[in-house]
Amino acid sequence: MSIFITVRNIDHINEMNFSNDWKDAESFPGKNRIVGPNGEKITSSYKGKQYQVIGQKERNFTREEKICRKILAIVVVIFTLGIAIFFQSVRNLLTQEKAKIRFAVAAPPIEKELNKGIDISEEMVKKIHNCMRYILQRQEEKGMKLYTSRETHRIFSFGRFPRLIFKMDLSPSNTIERYKKMIDVTNACRIYALDRLRIPRAKLLPVEYQRKRYEIIAEEKLDINPTESVQEELFLKHAASLDDAIRQLAFLIACTGLSDIELRNNPILLPRNSPMSNGSPQPKIALLDLEEMDGPETGLFGRIWAPRRGLVRCVNERQGKIIEEVARKCGISTKKFAAAHQWRKEELAEMQNLKNFYLKNKITTGKEPITVDVEALQFTEYPNAKVKLKQVAKMLVKKINEKIAAKQADDLPPKGRRCIWIEELDELSPRIPGSNEDADNGTYIGYILNKFQSIGVIFKRIKTIANKYYIQA
Repeated sequence: MSIFITVRNIDHINEMNFSNDWKDAESFPGKNRIVGPNGEKITSSYKGKQYQVIGQKERNFTREEKICRKILAIVVVIFTLGIAIFFQSVRNLLTQEKAKIRFAVAAPPIEKELNKGIDISEEMVKKIHNCMRYILQRQEEKGMKLYTSRETHRIFSFGRFPRLIFKMDLSPSNTIERYKKMIDVTNACRIYALDRLRIPRAKLLPVEYQRKRYEIIAEEKLDINPTESVQEELFLKHAASLDDAIRQLAFLIACTGLSDIELRNNPILLPRNSPMSNGSPQPKIALLDLEEMDGPETGLFGRIWAPRRGLVRCVNERQGKIIEEVARKCGISTKKFAAAHQWRKEELAEMQNLKNFYLKNKITTGKEPITVDVEALQFTEYPNAKVKLKQVAKMLVKKINEKIAAKQADDLPPKGRRCIWIEELDELSPRIPGSNEDADNGTYIGYILNKFQSIGVIFKRIKTIANKYYIQA
């Protein structure tokens, strides 16, 4: 049944008191929705005053009201030669049973919502100011931690303020632009009721240092581990409860052009001591990097140049179809979907192969060292280099096991713990005498890694960059 609803703006909840004929609606669609001054739907581009729907009153029409409404509808239909029957407002006169009024209060300014809970103290400002020299020079100071970032970026935190992480660009205008995008995306999430997405609270913090003003974003540190291998597992483990969150993120990308969609930038935020829904937790997706908005196709389907993973390559096959459906409804081209979806299917198949490899080799924690009977290895292709190849094999086993043992974090899955770079082995990089292989496979280390893969000691050689070998052990 279609029902016409009036929205009334009020200053306080006490203004919802009506006669006894009006009853409170216990639940109704649109509760907490953001609307315009007249209750109209608004989009993220809307710049006017916003109101939040907080309640609804309803009552049955009296017999006399129903008769009057039907007479009015009949007159309008006759007067317009039947055309009016196609208008929803006229059909409402004939069908609706109740009068409903929704009440809305002025929503707080969106920046105030983004700032909520972020308290900037004099002690904090002083601490940052005193550490600016180290921050600018990328040097850690006692009580301060620096994070990997782009050359022009600085990301850091202090043990004294454990709930915050600080982000800045060496160009203050870029920091301000990043902050404005956080406001815009927060606004879109509020207007469209994207309650399964989570933007960290944040506030802009100006700091003067050596006669120059820097802008720093003090951002809430969410309870997440953004490591790619961790998030890869979480997206699949909690897939059954992520459909709504994925649908909302796809819609947000379509609306804003958000494009830097990566597992590390959009990690799963698990509920802590939260109620269960139908017996399952309802995780959210966090939005940690909002500065790049190169278009929805990149955000949804990824790209090869200046690589971006895209949302399709973060989820399972079925959820990829959800993303395609959202793109179509939002008028976004889906020409790149098939390639992205196929790529993801191949990734998922390889992840399953890796799990089978670990099962076969009894690898459960990822901390297990590799073992190789080097003396039993056959090097029939290079009989004159057999001694050197065995020396390289022994050194490589030692190096791989050292790399595995060096990863101390207990929350890393086996894949993440055993995904390692082999470097600092320049003495092993020369070509094997008489080898006809290319530069990537004809070196001592390249040949031995291929041998290890062929006999099932390591899962895969992933790539080689300047004599540095990236492997999945």
